[in-house]
Amino acid sequence: MSDAYLQGILAREAVDTGLYSPVRSVQATLTPVISGWAGNKLLSVNPSGSFAKGTANHSGTDIDLFISLSEDTAETLQQIYELLFKKLTAVGYAPKRQNVSINIQVNGYDVDLVPAKRQNSLSSDHSLYRRRANTWTKTNVQTHIATVWAGGRQQESRLIKLWRDQKGLDFPSFYVKKLTAVGYAPKRQNVSINIQVNGYDVDLVPAKRQNSLSSDHSLYRRRANTWTKTNVQTHIATVWAGGRQQESRLIKLWRDQKGLDFPSFYVELAVIEALRNTNHATLSERVLACLIYLRDRLPNARFVDPANTNNVISDDLTPAEKQRISAAAAQAINGTWGQFVK
Repeated sequence: MSDAYLQGILAREAVDTGLYSPVRSVQATLTPVISGWAGNKLLSVNPSGSFAKGTANHSGTDIDLFISLSEDTAETLQQIYELLFKKLTAVGYAPKRQNVSINIQVNGYDVDLVPAKRQNSLSSDHSLYRRRANTWTKTNVQTHIATVWAGGRQQESRLIKLWRDQKGLDFPSFYVKKLTAVGYAPKRQNVSINIQVNGYDVDLVPAKRQNSLSSDHSLYRRRANTWTKTNVQTHIATVWAGGRQQESRLIKLWRDQKGLDFPSFYVELAVIEALRNTNHATLSERVLACLIYLRDRLPNARFVDPANTNNVISDDLTPAEKQRISAAAAQAINGTWGQFVK
């Protein structure tokens, strides 16, 4: 696939985003309608999305208009979204509900309208309605625009978005642009996101601190689609106090080489428990004791988070996944050390 071919596609899909672009006439057409709907609560109507970020394609949405409403607006975010939909219908458009926007056709142009309520007068942070999840979220369109321009990957983003549209994929534009801009290939895990950085395997664990008085954090558990409280400093202290770093490293290496789904902190807790109140003289004896524990006791053993006893670590694996670890441990016990790890 040559550069000339891709450049030709970009030229075909070019969108005039200049000050006098014909697409901008859409804003002038819609502003009276939006002003009549919002009244004195309207703060501004401005281009946003792909048009403002330089990543728009002619065959995609032509322009996104971000409708900023005052924080004094009495209606809920869902009510704002639905009232705008009704207003557009009343004046003769055929609106389509999307996730955070409403799509309409104006003078032959494809337009996404994003209604949002400013959070306060001291920032440009806004709250907007997320229809699919039936909830709300905080965002900042200016930050989105600045992030994408700073990434400098407009051409690549436009081609990936064109591919997305032609293949009918549900892949939000800002998601495309953010990943393209930084160039990683993230993989979702249970509480972390895995990426490769300079040849290293990296797990990123996003969390929200619960308050300023402690290091307790809330984090998302994707498999259970819920959240949990934890404390990473407590985890670190627990593992160091257990004093089983060598054995944990070998069991984790075995896990990786055998392709087992066995979260690292779960491994560390299991190793500490397997060697509790034992006195094996050699490293090989201690590792063998760990394997015997995994074979015989792991499937029914209960492990709780030392930072939160309501967080049952052992629930992160299904019974079938635990049985697979047990079976792999049995195989390792009956094999050679060379078959255990390489």
